[in-house]
Amino acid sequence: MVHTAKKQRRLDLSVRAAPLRRFAADDFHASDEDGKPTSRRDEIAQDILERLWSALPIARLCDEVGHRGIKHVIQTASASHSQIVQWHSELRQFIDDLLSVVTVIENNQIVEPSAFRPWLFDAAKNECGLKSVSPLPPRSFVDAHFADLLPEIALERAKQELERHCSQIVTTLFNVLDALQRHRRIGSVTFGDAACQFTFFTREVRISDRQDSRVTKRRLDPAHTNRWVKAYFEDDVRQTRLTVQHRDIARTHYVFDFTLNCLNKTRFPVPGRYQAFCEAVPDWIRPSLRILEGDLFREQCVASDAREDQFLEEVVVSTSWTRCPAIMLGPYVLAGWGNEAIESEEESHRVMNAVADRNRSIHRAALTSLASKCIAVSAIVCALMSAVLGATAAVIAIVLTTLAMHLAGMSARDRHGFTDTSLVLHEMARVGTSTFAAQAFIFGLLTMSWPLSLVGGVLALIAHRLSQQSKETTA
Repeated sequence: MVHTAKKQRRLDLSVRAAPLRRFAADDFHASDEDGKPTSRRDEIAQDILERLWSALPIARLCDEVGHRGIKHVIQTASASHSQIVQWHSELRQFIDDLLSVVTVIENNQIVEPSAFRPWLFDAAKNECGLKSVSPLPPRSFVDAHFADLLPEIALERAKQELERHCSQIVTTLFNVLDALQRHRRIGSVTFGDAACQFTFFTREVRISDRQDSRVTKRRLDPAHTNRWVKAYFEDDVRQTRLTVQHRDIARTHYVFDFTLNCLNKTRFPVPGRYQAFCEAVPDWIRPSLRILEGDLFREQCVASDAREDQFLEEVVVSTSWTRCPAIMLGPYVLAGWGNEAIESEEESHRVMNAVADRNRSIHRAALTSLASKCIAVSAIVCALMSAVLGATAAVIAIVLTTLAMHLAGMSARDRHGFTDTSLVLHEMARVGTSTFAAQAFIFGLLTMSWPLSLVGGVLALIAHRLSQQSKETTA
């Protein structure tokens, strides 16, 4: 029998691949050349295995003809191993996404803590035994011994190692699917000539009660504890306790005139929840996905209570130290005090520091206010000198007025703090309108412009009103 190169590689990969566990007997629906049934599961596994291998840089290097240096082999093998590690990460994410899509959380208007969903899916993995069937990514085989090999031997070893890693990924994938199927998280399908039946499962999770509390936990401080003295931490802990009810729903659909369609060739629109899941499936799995569509003529639904859990989240809000100093004279303890006295003293120091900071702010506000008034007077003087200096004095007057407004805002900020921004803007507007009103009067008199004098009068009224409001606010 003559095989093509692609067929020969398919056989080689099948020999080196680890044995895959099989589906149920009713999954056999095709025949090989000898008339024996073949498993659709094994066909999909082989397709994924070939897809993984062809995506590795080492596969392209094996197909190249010509001299290959050891440096090139090392670089290609390292890049291929990095791709293997990336596929392991994608596989773990695929498991999380699969558990998420078959789980429906009904919180009944109860806010979920941030750690609830990771806890829920970790519990599902433990329940299905996925911790034991999901190995960690392999360690790199590219080391000093590998670099000492001849290029041909190094390439052959890299090929063997990477084929084994690809097979391990596929084996892990189907072992995970088997475990999920055994624990009724994913279903199965049975095909007939014109009809089929398939079962799928949904895990409904309902948060029935939430209790929030604050507790104080005491723990030993090893850094400051010895055989004579024991020091402790006191943690202020916020606890969130949820009562979680799990419910399994098994649905069996009987369908005739069914078709298996690719993701982009479905007869009916796919709901957004499942469309997002299909798009998140890794690229090396997605081509094997199919959407089963047909006409439903019978449906069965069985619901059962699985269990009830208690979820507890603890967040440390603050940590304090339990301190117990004493005054000693040799072996005599003259006086002692507890942690409460230290906290009271620290509070007194905080109050004194706050008062001192406040006094410094008030003093700084007074100096800034005085500087603002001096600059405002200088701006008015520049307006008087505009008759001699012309436009230059007018520009200087406007710049000085703007600076006076800025200093007035800084003074109000230091006086009132950062509690209210409107007070700062109010003080800046008061100083600005007062100074601009005086300048408008002066410019109006010098140029005999009654409209300009009228503008000065309007600004003066606004400044007077702002001054009254400022006095009322201060009072």
